[in-house]
Amino acid sequence: MPLRTRSNPLFPCAAAALLLHLPTFARAADFTSQSLLADALTASSGINDNRQRAIAMYSIAQAQAESGDLAAARQTAAAIPVNPTDADAQGEAAWKTDTYAVIAGGQAKAGDFPGAQATAESITDPQAKQDAYLNIAQSLAEKGDITDARVSATHTDGIDRDRANAAIAQALATAGDIPSAKTLAADLGAPEEQSLAFAAIAQAQIKSGDIPAARLSILAAKAAAANVPQYLSSTCYCAIASAEVKANDLDGATSLEKTGAAHITEAIAIAQAEMGDLTSARATLAQVSDTYEQVCVQASIAEAQIKSGDPASALQTLDAAKFAAATLTDSLPDAAARIAAAETKAGDTATAAQWAKSQQDPFVEVTALISIARAQNSNNLASGN
Repeated sequence: MPLRTRSNPLFPCAAAALLLHLPTFARAADFTSQSLLADALTASSGINDNRQRAIAMYSIAQAQAESGDLAAARQTAAAIPVNPTDADAQGEAAWKTDTYAVIAGGQAKAGDFPGAQATAESITDPQAKQDAYLNIAQSLAEKGDITDARVSATHTDGIDRDRANAAIAQALATAGDIPSAKTLAADLGAPEEQSLAFAAIAQAQIKSGDIPAARLSILAAKAAAANVPQYLSSTCYCAIASAEVKANDLDGATSLEKTGAAHITEAIAIAQAEMGDLTSARATLAQVSDTYEQVCVQASIAEAQIKSGDPASALQTLDAAKFAAATLTDSLPDAAARIAAAETKAGDTATAAQWAKSQQDPFVEVTALISIARAQNSNNLASGN
């Protein structure tokens, strides 16, 4: 596929690229989350490895529940294959059991808290039931339903309780209740969850314009991250780097590379894109050597272009991301999901779906189609459909 670039004679300018895609945009209404997920389920039948197929169907069921199609979600969960003769039969069975836990979270995300509770209570496996309540708490917190999220968190313990309360702390901060958010974050026992919670609080403070307070929260996030095992620390330090960038402390963000945590440069570039500083994001992108990280940054730049009202330029950026992603192997499913979601948000659902279905690996196709379905659902909610 030719790149949509200003230098390419096929696409002499961004406006021409947009005009070329207008017929595709007009067909976006033909795509629903239900039809896209049905396509994903069909594609999953082409996955030969039963464990990988179970993972794919787990994700499809979760997305179906999030879209409000509970019957389809349960049908997908029931159809997850478990072959007793497989070397990883126990793992396949675990994915099947855990699928009902994510269905519960999907129901909560779709606004059906009583239904989510009923699904959680129907699960007999103790850990899976706790996972269900964790998923419910996180989904409710994301929606801003702090009261019900707290109720769900009481059904968890250990690290799951910390994860649920970290999500609630972020919701409190987003709602403007910084004191309660900080109190809850300070009480978390797992240092990685505490670090992520304080980084999220810092982001909320930055959005409200309280940069001095945000910097104190960043310090708290760093203090907690120092106690996180190396193999878990990257997520924490990337979250801190993002907050540092948005608090106008690029040097502080860059200095986090000394921790040895991976993906710091990527996190900086994505934060710059999220701020709308595309010039800086592209400059930082030039320093990123890992192809997968490059694709992640390009997808973030595209999302920023969409938010700024320039979908044509976003589509050009995504074509560059597709070109880079073609060289990926193990990380291709996540990269494809990011690209396809952004293209859908740019209004070109048809091209996103066509690209997803062109993938030779059915697991990549499934992952991309799920991402498109979620993005399309978000588009419909934003437009009131």
